[in-house]
Amino acid sequence: MFGKYQDYNDLLGEIARLNEAGIQWNKAVGKGGILELKTSILQANYFRNIGTVLAYDVLQGFSAGRNYRGTIDLRFNASKNIQMIIGYEGRKTGDVRFIHVGRAEARYLF
Repeated sequence: MFGKYQDYNDLLGEIARLNEAGIQWNKAVGKGGILELKTSILQANYFRNIGTVLAYDVLQGFSAGRNYRGTIDLRFNASKNIQMIIGYEGRKTGDVRFIHVGRAEARYLF
């Protein structure tokens, strides 16, 4: 389990308050593989005008209100010199439908 609290202020007062709580689980799979699952809920309170560059930056791309995020990553060595990473991220911000992102990465180690 993990939690994070961030408070953003400037000379005029409070800009935003972000509270995040979540669960992370790691498991060894096969010979040297790792499966990582992570899910979290983020409550974002923003006290200025929404839709500005500052709002996007402070809110880290999330919307004001309740936001959800989850990731699944599988890392393993396909051979002695090739490392593979396969991942999925799902996130829901405000009134927007779920966003699904899949990733695949291969590294050759010299």
